[in-house]
Amino acid sequence: MSTTAILMRHGEADIISDDLNEKSRQQVMSVANQLIAIEIQPDILLHSPLSRAVATTRILEDQYRAAGKSITRTQMEPRLHEGKALIEPVLAGLSKERTALVISHSYDVLIATMGLCDDGFDTRINYAEAIIIKSESNDWRDLTSSNPKARFKIISHLKPA
Repeated sequence: MSTTAILMRHGEADIISDDLNEKSRQQVMSVANQLIAIEIQPDILLHSPLSRAVATTRILEDQYRAAGKSITRTQMEPRLHEGKALIEPVLAGLSKERTALVISHSYDVLIATMGLCDDGFDTRINYAEAIIIKSESNDWRDLTSSNPKARFKIISHLKPA
């Protein structure tokens, strides 16, 4: 068994309303549809408390629902806010879930990917992009150990069509 994490940057917010702009809504829908097409079925969706992350989460949930699928559990995670870069301990706190979708911020996604993956990741992640990473370990707690099976490999970098 293995664990899979999808680390996604939230969509771009409109400067005036702080809601996602129309282009960004379309981009989030595009990436959601790509996840559905490659049969990524999150057991849990964790998101930052910021409004743009919440809006991104709602679009993802709607797209999964429209495809006749559902995300088992959605949870706002206070530690996933800009500047904290706490994706690793959030994932390490999971237990039964095998696939986690995390909506966070550019900096957090980059730091987590660099910290979790042996194959590195040195590119910019734009709004509404997602990185799929997979580990041979079936226990998220291995992220905090030196277990080489806990290291993740980058599977895909999804970009809006």
